[in-house]
Amino acid sequence: IVRYNSTLTIDPGTTIKFSSNSGLRIGLESNRYGELHAIGKPDSLITFTSLGDTTNGWDGIYFDTQSDYNNATSTMSYCVVEKAGQSGWLSGTANIFCSNTSQPTLSYCTIRESGGQGIYLNSYPIEINNCKVSNNANDGIYCSGSNPVISGSTISVNSENGIYCSSSSPSFQSGFIQGNGNYAMYLV
Repeated sequence: IVRYNSTLTIDPGTTIKFSSNSGLRIGLESNRYGELHAIGKPDSLITFTSLGDTTNGWDGIYFDTQSDYNNATSTMSYCVVEKAGQSGWLSGTANIFCSNTSQPTLSYCTIRESGGQGIYLNSYPIEINNCKVSNNANDGIYCSGSNPVISGSTISVNSENGIYCSSSSPSFQSGFIQGNGNYAMYLV
């Protein structure tokens, strides 16, 4: 857990492997503030994956309300987040789970091979720029009461829908949604 006004900075080229029933929490509960800066480079990605290299091998990355403290700006760029999806402590079943937060901004990330959703949003506007969200067991991006801005991204080959939204108004500005199991975008 990254908390107590702390910032976790991860250097380019770093690989972090999580064991079963573990994950990364950014901010959690009242007054447990946290911020993440995972900024890789095109030739030096940051990878978050399972220790056993198995789908559903870990809980995923969880951003909470407390990751919005004092204008925090959690950022993930040139990252690979893969093979999460355990139904662990507050993580849902996704590689990246955002609950009531405007964090993080995702740029040039690959979000793949989750045992659930690639990205689960129950939050304020989130920016997803030039990302690839693919090969997830459920939806590529799942929105519930969320209005993400998605630009220049490819959402493909997810078992359910490319983007599923309930009580949400996503803005898909450019990119591709193709080859998903049910619908490219399903709004209810």
